Amino acid sequence: MTIKPWLPSLLYLLALGIGGVLAFTHIPIHSQLHALLPSTENATQQALSDQLQSGQTSRMLLLGLQGATREVLAEANKQLAQALRDSGRFVYVHNGEHSSLKNDQALLYRYRYLLSPSLHPSQFQGKALQEALQRRVSDISNLLPLPIKQKILEDPTQAFPPYAQMLKGGNSLHTQHGVWFSAQKDLTLLVAETMAPGFDLDTQEDIQSLMTHQLEILRATLPGASALELLRTGPSLFAIQSRTLIQRDARWLSSLGTLGVVTLLFLTYRSAGLILLTMIPLATALLASSLAVYAVFGYLHGITLAFGVSLIGVAIDYPIHLFTHLHPPDPPATTMKRIWPTIR
Repeated sequence: MTIKPWLPSLLYLLALGIGGVLAFTHIPIHSQLHALLPSTENATQQALSDQLQSGQTSRMLLLGLQGATREVLAEANKQLAQALRDSGRFVYVHNGEHSSLKNDQALLYRYRYLLSPSLHPSQFQGKALQEALQRRVSDISNLLPLPIKQKILEDPTQAFPPYAQMLKGGNSLHTQHGVWFSAQKDLTLLVAETMAPGFDLDTQEDIQSLMTHQLEILRATLPGASALELLRTGPSLFAIQSRTLIQRDARWLSSLGTLGVVTLLFLTYRSAGLILLTMIPLATALLASSLAVYAVFGYLHGITLAFGVSLIGVAIDYPIHLFTHLHPPDPPATTMKRIWPTIR
């Protein structure tokens, strides 16, 4: 049985095509930058690395609504805050409403003795506690609500009120209609912390899309909110915008470079077939390296892919050398044997 000379090449191209489709559809491409941060044994550097990866600062978002009357803005603020809380994507969403701060106040109150800077161990001695309770007897005997009386008994040393006042500071945010407002203009404010790390740009981009969708709902359903605008800022937003700009520039430069190389090859060889053949080693190297990384790590990082493509681009040099040195009637195999000692 005679094997057709073109059959091995056809099978190779078929395997390359199937492998490319499987790699494109099954290999996950990650873009989290923290995967590229170096590991360190230094506690300070590790703490900094952890904060960069998943610290509160990297997950913080500051939001503002404008473009309507203050009454409409206040209602839009409340509806947006509730929608974001219900999405399950945020640790908290604060907008000045008392209910949004209740959980934080309860947590701070629970750890008041650890957080208070003015507390001293001597305050917990028997005599000191007795004196503190005697000072609070009049408060307990007054006609105060029961929850306040319970707080007096739970915190006889009054560790929490000074700490809460210290956190409040001297310049509290202006509140109107139950939510935060700018004192200078018609702008209502929110602050939120996402559950996803700031470097998880895919999830952060989904969160931005969620906020845009909620803004569209408010414009359509809330009277007087048709011109509503949502202002946003935060580390994750800057990272998303940077990635978008980088991807746009990379696509443009890659397309321009590819077009230039293809044009040069076509002007040199005057053959579309030879141009396609020059791409086979590059495609093979890209597929093999991607599958190898996927087999070891289970995913492929976007930066690794881009850097790897630039490195294995040298694979295209070999067919170019071969085609450039072809001289009929010598077959390609003879030409390859002649130039191989030089290019290997």
